Amino acid sequence: MQLVCVLPSSEHTIDPNEAVDGTKQLKRMRETVDLLQQTIQQVELEMEQYRNSNSFCPKPSAIQENVMTATCCDKFVDPVCWSVDDSFSESENSCSTGGSNHTNINDMEEDELVQGNDAMDDSHDSDNTQLQRFDDPQQQQQQQQQQQQEQKQQRLLLSNGKEWKMTLVNGQWRIETGINTISGLEHLSQTLYRALSPFQNICVDTPITIAPCESRTLFPVTIKLARNHLLYSVRATLESQRLFPTPSILLNEPKMVIDRLVDMYFERYNPSMTFVHESTYLTYYHQLKNPLKCPVTMALCSYVCCGHHGATTTTDDSMDDDDDSIYPSWYARMVDRRAMGEYFYRQCRDILDDTFDDPRRRLETVMAINILKRFLMNTLRVSEMRKLETMAYLICLDLKPQYQSPAQTSKVEWAMFARHFAFSVWCHVAVDFFMDSISQHDDVDFIHLEPLPGESEYTRQFLSLQNLFFDIFLDRSVCTVFEHCQNILLGNEVEMTLEMILRFEQVTIKWWQNLPADFQLCDDPYSFDAVKAMIYQTQDDCKLTLFVFFLDLIITFHSCLLKVRTKVIDNNNIVDTDNDVLSLMHEKSVKVCLELSEMLVLVINQLDSNVAYTQFLSDVFLFVAVDVLASLTFDEDKTVALKAKQKLAMCFSALDAADFMAGHRVPLASSPLTANLINSNATLFHLYNQYPQPRYALLYDMCRFLSPLESNPSSYL
Repeated sequence: MQLVCVLPSSEHTIDPNEAVDGTKQLKRMRETVDLLQQTIQQVELEMEQYRNSNSFCPKPSAIQENVMTATCCDKFVDPVCWSVDDSFSESENSCSTGGSNHTNINDMEEDELVQGNDAMDDSHDSDNTQLQRFDDPQQQQQQQQQQQQEQKQQRLLLSNGKEWKMTLVNGQWRIETGINTISGLEHLSQTLYRALSPFQNICVDTPITIAPCESRTLFPVTIKLARNHLLYSVRATLESQRLFPTPSILLNEPKMVIDRLVDMYFERYNPSMTFVHESTYLTYYHQLKNPLKCPVTMALCSYVCCGHHGATTTTDDSMDDDDDSIYPSWYARMVDRRAMGEYFYRQCRDILDDTFDDPRRRLETVMAINILKRFLMNTLRVSEMRKLETMAYLICLDLKPQYQSPAQTSKVEWAMFARHFAFSVWCHVAVDFFMDSISQHDDVDFIHLEPLPGESEYTRQFLSLQNLFFDIFLDRSVCTVFEHCQNILLGNEVEMTLEMILRFEQVTIKWWQNLPADFQLCDDPYSFDAVKAMIYQTQDDCKLTLFVFFLDLIITFHSCLLKVRTKVIDNNNIVDTDNDVLSLMHEKSVKVCLELSEMLVLVINQLDSNVAYTQFLSDVFLFVAVDVLASLTFDEDKTVALKAKQKLAMCFSALDAADFMAGHRVPLASSPLTANLINSNATLFHLYNQYPQPRYALLYDMCRFLSPLESNPSSYL
C-alpha cells in the first residue's frame, strides 16, 4: 500500500524578478516532506501500540484496556506543534523519521508508552501466572519472549524512528507503508482522519446532534393537521357541492366559458408553467367535438379557476367579454371561480376513472393529474391529492424506459413526458414529506428539460431555470442534508457531521458562482445590502425565481442548525464540544436566517406582479419566512429576538398586501383555532372550506394564531 501526499498549491502572486532555479519550490517540497514524516511517525507509533495491544492476551486487564484506549483514541497530535525540518535526502529518495529531530513529540510519547508497557508487563505476568497450571511451560516462555521482542522493537522505533521508502511521481510523494491487511488500512484511515481536527472533541466524522424543531411552529402543526385529514376527502367533496353550486352560465354556455379559460391559461400561466405544448394542444383542442370529455382541458380550466387576479374585482355584467384587458363578469367573483373549479374538477375526475387502465392514454392521464394538483392543494383535498399523485408518479416510472428511446416517440411527446416526469418527482418528494415518508436520494430522478420549436424565449428561460434548480437539489451532498432537515421539521432528532455541514455550504456557493449571467441575480448572495439593491432594480422574473429557490434551500438549512446541541456523542461517550465552533455556527445561522428571510419577502413582493409564478411561490415561500422568523423570536439573545419580531411583522404586512390573500384573511372573531383543537387529533381543514381557496385561509389563520407577536404586528415596524 502507498500513501500519496499532494504537494502544496503553487497558486500565488509571482514576482517577475524571482529566480527560476526552483529554490522556493524545493523549500515547499521539503516542508511537505517534514510534515508528512511527523504525521507518519505518529501514525506508526499508534499502529505499533495497537498491534501490540491486540497480540496474544487471554484476558486483557482493565489497566491494559485503558492504555490501549488512551493511545489509540484519546491522544492526538495538535497540528500547530508540528515543527519544520529541512533535512531531506534527494539523492537516495528516502528519508528517516529520526527521533532527534522531533524530541518534543517523542520524549512525551516515550514516557507514556514506557509507562503503558510496564502496566502491560504486569498485566501479562499476572495472567500468565494463572495460565501456567494449564499451558505448556515451554510454550508460555515462547510467548513471553515474543512479547518482549515486540516491546523491544517498539522502543527502538521510538529512539531511532523508522525508515520509509519515498518516491516522487508526477508531482506526488508516494510512501511505502507496509500495510498489507484491511484492518491495518482501516486503522490508518481512522487515525489520519481524526488526528488533524483543530476543534476540541469535533473531528470531521464526529456526529453533531441537532434537536427537532418546536412542535408549535407552522410546518409541524400543518403536517399534523394534514395527517389527521387523510380520511376526510368524501365529506369535503359533498360539502363543496352544497357551498359552491355550479353557475348557470357554465351550464348554459359551457363551450364559451371553456374557450375563454383556455385562452386565459395560455396568456398568463403556460409561458412559465409549461404543462402543454401550445400549438400541439390547440390543434387538438379545436378538433374536439365535446371539450367536457377531455381530461387535460378540464384540468386546465380548474387550474385557471383557482388562480387570483387583482384586476377582476368588478362585478359589472356590462363589460365586454371580448376585451382581453379585463376578465369577464362571470369570472370576477372568487366564489364563482371556486364554483366553476369544483365543476371542472368533478368532470376531470370522472374521466380519469376511465383512463387509468388505458395504455394508450397514460401520458394524457399524467398530464391531467399534474395540472389538477393545484386545485387539489388549494382546496385541501389531501387524501385525493396523495392518491392521484402516487398514481401519476408510478405511471411516469413505468413510461420512462419507453421515452428514453427517442426513436419510439415524437420530439413533442418526449419533451412533455420529461416536464411532467420532473413535476411528478418534485410533487412526490413534497407529498411524502408531509406524510412523514421522506424520499431518499436514490429514489429521486430527473430528465433534462429542453424547449420545443415555437416556444418563446421566456419559456426557454424557465425551462433552463428548472434544470439549474434540479442540478443543485440532486447533488448528493445537498440532498443528504435536505433529508436531515426534513427529519428535523418532522420533529425528529438527527445527527450531521462537520464534513456534511461544510460540504453543503461549499457545494451551494460553488453552484451559485457557476450560474450563467442570465440567471445570477448578484455575485454574492449573502451580501445583504448588495442583494437588496439588486432586488429593487431587477424586473427579471427568472433571476428572482431562481434566487427564491436558493433562499429557501439555505434558510431551511440554517434554521435547522439553530438547534445544534452543546454536547456530542463520541465512541459512545458524551463529550463537550468546542464552544467557539458552536457559537460561530449559531451566530452565522442566526445572521443568515434574519437577512435571507427579509430577502425572501422582498423578492416575493417583486414577483407578485407575475401572476403565473407568484401562485407557485408567494403562497409557499412567504410562509417559510414566517416560520423561520417566528422561531427566532424565542432566541435567548434579546437583540436577535427583537430583530426577528420586526422582520416577522414585515412578513405579516406582506401577507396583508398580497393579492392571493384577498378574501382569505380570517377575522379574529371567526377563527376556529384553539390550543385544545390543535393539540388533539381532530380534523380542521373542513372548517375553512367556505373560503374560495381554503389553504390560504388556513395558513393565514395558523400564522396569526402561532405568532409570538401582539395583536397589532405593525407596532414592531
